[in-house]
Amino acid sequence: MLAAGYQPGQIDEIYITHRGQDHIGGLTVGAARAFPNATVRVPKSEFDLFLNPARAAVLLSEAHNTPQVQAWVQFTQNSFEPYIRAGKFQSFEEDTELVPGIRPLATHGHTPGHTSYVVESEGQTLIILGDLVLMGALQFAHPSLGSSFDVDPKAASEQRLRIFKMAVDSHSWIAGGHLSFPGIGHVRAGRDRFFWIPVEYTIPNGVSH
Repeated sequence: MLAAGYQPGQIDEIYITHRGQDHIGGLTVGAARAFPNATVRVPKSEFDLFLNPARAAVLLSEAHNTPQVQAWVQFTQNSFEPYIRAGKFQSFEEDTELVPGIRPLATHGHTPGHTSYVVESEGQTLIILGDLVLMGALQFAHPSLGSSFDVDPKAASEQRLRIFKMAVDSHSWIAGGHLSFPGIGHVRAGRDRFFWIPVEYTIPNGVSH
């Protein structure tokens, strides 16, 4: 972000797709907000279990609980607590426009409340996938291929196929945290598979890839 010329204080909106530690771990620096002017928005169905004190207490008291689960709950609470305390945290239900041009898209499966986002601006659409695609080299060709990281592999596969078709039909851009660099491009449909077409990019010496 800094290399692109943006400072943390310029960020005013943060949208969380799910509770994976690799997706929320950069929200704080120690106990302070890493983005002091940002409002963090999360799907309620994904995080209420961790942030609702009563539900979190039940989760932590369950017999099958492990130190790993306890650490996960604590990590999640610590990541959001500075924003909650500052009044810079909002959870949302499904099917609502968060700010003009940005709306959530329920894509449950990888996690129970996994959420993608649709961004519309100047006649173009970007679908931010979250973790719908974990293995791009395999899952574009075989959308039904699940992952051991999925809570519900069947549901995740169904959502992946649905969003691929949506992106193809609408000629939308897609982006995802686990897509190979540059992580943004288009999906194209073949006879019995999909193809990932990454955007061309230019490095400082002017060579396009």
